[in-house]
Amino acid sequence: MQSNDSHIDKFLQAFYSTQNSTKNIDDFSHEMNLYEGSKIDKKLLEAFEQIGSYEFKTVTLSLGEKVSNIETIPPSQGVKMALPNNLPPALKAALQKIGVSSFYPHQVEALTALRAGKDITLSTPTSSGKTLCYLPAILESCLNDPTTYSMLLFPLKALANDQMRKLKRLISMLPAPTTIKAGMMTGDVSKEERKLLFIPVPPHSLGMNPDLLHFELYGTSKPDKEAWRQYLRSLRFVVIDEAHSYLGSFGSHFANLMRRLRVAVDSVGGNSDQIQYILSTATIGNPVEMSLRFTGREATPERLELIERSGAGTAGRTLVCLKPNQSVSIDASQLAISLMLKKLTTLIFTPTKTGAKNLLALIQQNLRQQHLGHLTNEVAVFYGSLKSNRRNDIIQQLQEGRIKVVISTSALECGIDLPEIDCVIVRGWSGSIMSFRQQIGRCGRQSAGLAIFLPTASEPLDNFYGGNPQLLLSTPAEKAVFNPDYAVTMAQHLRCSAVEAGVPAPKLTYYFGDKAIAVANALRAQRMVWIDNGVIRAKGYPHKEVTLRGNSIDTIELIDKDTGEMFEEVPLEQAFREVHTGAIYTAQDALGNVTKYKSEHLNVEEHNCILTPIEADTKYFTTADTDLEITTLTTLGESQIIPTRLQEGKIRLTHYWSQIANSVTGYSLMTRVCDRTCTNPQCKYHHKYPVKGEKCASCSSSIRLAEITKVMTQEIFPENLTTRFQAPAIKVEINAALTEAVKIYVNGLKAKISSQYKIIPSQYLSLWESTSTAVALHSMAHQIILATPLVVLSSSLDLDFIIAKEGNHTTGYFFETSKGGNGSSDAVFNNFKDFALAAKSLAENCDCSGGCPRCLTIFRCPQQNRDLNKEVGLFLLNILTNLPAVTAQ
Repeated sequence: MQSNDSHIDKFLQAFYSTQNSTKNIDDFSHEMNLYEGSKIDKKLLEAFEQIGSYEFKTVTLSLGEKVSNIETIPPSQGVKMALPNNLPPALKAALQKIGVSSFYPHQVEALTALRAGKDITLSTPTSSGKTLCYLPAILESCLNDPTTYSMLLFPLKALANDQMRKLKRLISMLPAPTTIKAGMMTGDVSKEERKLLFIPVPPHSLGMNPDLLHFELYGTSKPDKEAWRQYLRSLRFVVIDEAHSYLGSFGSHFANLMRRLRVAVDSVGGNSDQIQYILSTATIGNPVEMSLRFTGREATPERLELIERSGAGTAGRTLVCLKPNQSVSIDASQLAISLMLKKLTTLIFTPTKTGAKNLLALIQQNLRQQHLGHLTNEVAVFYGSLKSNRRNDIIQQLQEGRIKVVISTSALECGIDLPEIDCVIVRGWSGSIMSFRQQIGRCGRQSAGLAIFLPTASEPLDNFYGGNPQLLLSTPAEKAVFNPDYAVTMAQHLRCSAVEAGVPAPKLTYYFGDKAIAVANALRAQRMVWIDNGVIRAKGYPHKEVTLRGNSIDTIELIDKDTGEMFEEVPLEQAFREVHTGAIYTAQDALGNVTKYKSEHLNVEEHNCILTPIEADTKYFTTADTDLEITTLTTLGESQIIPTRLQEGKIRLTHYWSQIANSVTGYSLMTRVCDRTCTNPQCKYHHKYPVKGEKCASCSSSIRLAEITKVMTQEIFPENLTTRFQAPAIKVEINAALTEAVKIYVNGLKAKISSQYKIIPSQYLSLWESTSTAVALHSMAHQIILATPLVVLSSSLDLDFIIAKEGNHTTGYFFETSKGGNGSSDAVFNNFKDFALAAKSLAENCDCSGGCPRCLTIFRCPQQNRDLNKEVGLFLLNILTNLPAVTAQ
């Protein structure tokens, strides 16, 4: 039989010879006969024929048997409506000057709703023109009443820059003497520039991120902030762009920030009830529920209009999914270069900043090896900690066509308008269905787009979606879940509000909800707030203790030792992992060249790190060795003993206030070499260790030359680099009777697996390599975490779990993931059986066989999704929920 590569070659020849033909797939039956008896699926060829672009077809064909699925979303015709006749003439003329001569139906619907005084939530697809759903209404109001002000909140810097650029361009087209002022306040804008924005009058439209609003509200009652008070007094519109970004703890903080904003508006003589909220979001499972929590208008849902049907046309998009493999970076590099040579612009998403920079170095190296070194400056890397001028420069060069490939973290996932993108490569799982669809939505805006998913074989989530590619477009998007009433978070923001403007005690529940009374009483008992003439007041600067997005406020400046220039700024926890002394760090200079540094000294006290440039083509890299440790500080009430179906089997839960320490304990200096390795993807030695002999000693499979990672040296720090935060945690222990029952079940399961497989698949190896208790606890905990949104108003992002050894006993800890906590562990502790029932239902009703991201694996697992087994987790959940226990067959 001919090799499959030979089949591909023959098909390519047939395709190229008829590229200008009008024949359909039936006319190629003689070419398709080549595939009879081969591994190539005819359904893929039929799907391939639906790809409209010749360039996209050649790219897809070049991937050969790596392709597992092709889905084509056909283009659709948009519906256009004339600009409303009752638009102010100046605004209508300005819109026409920027090329807007018509509206889509959903844009007219939004304008009508806003004119009627309603709040709106825009949940239309990507590239549907959400910005023009609200800008006309805001500018119309400004033209009719020059004292109308709007606040535009953006979660990401790149998004803020892009949206404000659009707004200013439209404003610039308004004829004289019309003067509408717009400005932006982010961390990249100096304090002096921020002050100038309010001289002589405030900006009519002010772009901000929530982090800066948090600190800006502090000045509400300060004597020198009259212009800020004037702005708040006449605040009419609040735009919450990319609202789906506010998940978990971040969402809880943001909802309370909106409560403080309403207090501040009313305290200066404004009317927060007249504010109109405009929320723009990706497709999520609960847009109305999310919106009402942010606006605080759960009691008046009729004020909100959901707009989710788009009248915009689409250019069509093809999604190509590859089979999971270990060479995704090599594949991504080859694809990027191929697309560059076809003059196509490509955006590559990677899960981590380190992955993005490593891929940049690989692409530039491959370009030089292929005598294409003149193209290296057409490739750039983009992430949030880059200096603002570098980020803006990359976007500008991309829009001008001088950069053809951008490798990005999720920093370019949201909203920013990049119609120049032809192709998107998703290298590694995005973390959620919602994020994945946002990422592939970056291409195919003005013309047909190609998206390619490259799943990594060693990552459980990649493996699942790589093996089930049909779910990528059919699975419902996740819900945006958060708890705005978590006591610790509410207390932080209530203190801030009491300092900023004072909270009228009779209206406490109006602003902060029913649970605010207990929170305020607790703060009064600690003398952190007091009541003065019916107003809750506080003093000091509690704002500095609040972190909206995470646990680290401290940042480290990265400084080039040769030039003395600061080229990046990163959070402390990230600095410990990436620029510890001895670390090799990758960056990119202003010309687009990869630069590599060796960290000479990380100075936490001075908030900087000195790095020395080294050879850019060095093959060495470093990886930090990390550890997570939970130290219990005080108990939060009595332990609970949870009975089970097993007569003597019990679980003990103890709720603690704890310290969570993330430590970098040392690092490994590594390199990539070509060596002999096992070809069996299920083997533990696959692409990991050099293998001697003709066959793998572990699984007897054949071996071949491949790139593997080799550890050169390992360093252990004399003192760990540690960041700490405090939050609630739950210690989980099972007694001897339950431990024995789990062991018996696992032994039976191992016997069953051994009888079915000659070589044990890697997904089952944990049953042999770890204790049965560790597998049971870890699996059950993951299943409970994933079921969290089914039980309470929390996100599965709010809770994590680790297995711990304490003497001869294996225990586990649920712990909350944000400083001060978020309430999720309280709910689990007080309603454990409800969570177990939900987890059992979720896992049993999942149609996967061995566990998947919906019922077992978690993207951010601190222990890399080791020691997991769906059946063992379900065994424990079945015993817990008083249902007949499962026995191994």
